[in-house]
Amino acid sequence: MKKSFIFFLAAIGILFITACGTKPAVNKPSVLPPAQTQTENQTSAQDNCENLAKAPNMNEVDFVRTKIACHLKAGSVDALVPYFQPGKKVDGVFPILKQNPVKREELSLWIEKATVQDSDDDGASYRYSWTDDDGEETFVDFALSKNFQGQWIITNW
Repeated sequence: MKKSFIFFLAAIGILFITACGTKPAVNKPSVLPPAQTQTENQTSAQDNCENLAKAPNMNEVDFVRTKIACHLKAGSVDALVPYFQPGKKVDGVFPILKQNPVKREELSLWIEKATVQDSDDDGASYRYSWTDDDGEETFVDFALSKNFQGQWIITNW
């Protein structure tokens, strides 16, 4: 009696799901993939960002900005470490970025859409500005310069 009752409830559930316009999942996992798969996906995203092709008319600083924005969008925050000057700000912000995709997307937009304010062979400063709901202009400034290895990194933000 107990088995037929469970079967009856399962059949009702399938009918309900079918009536709602969806089909029950057959042989599909109902949970997220294992953490190993997520790590593999993140590693793949990191590789994609690091292997971006530089556009012919793009300078090195803008290419680095593109890579940083790519890592932010991909959620590969750990891959950003070489692109930022170490310090307390990085130590405080990176854990937040790891857990907040909205902040990562916002920061990637700022980095991608910022306009150059000043530039020379050793550095470049950028500004991203927008108008708030109250009509006031707000902006974010950041700068990139070469580190001791000659790599472009964000040094001021």
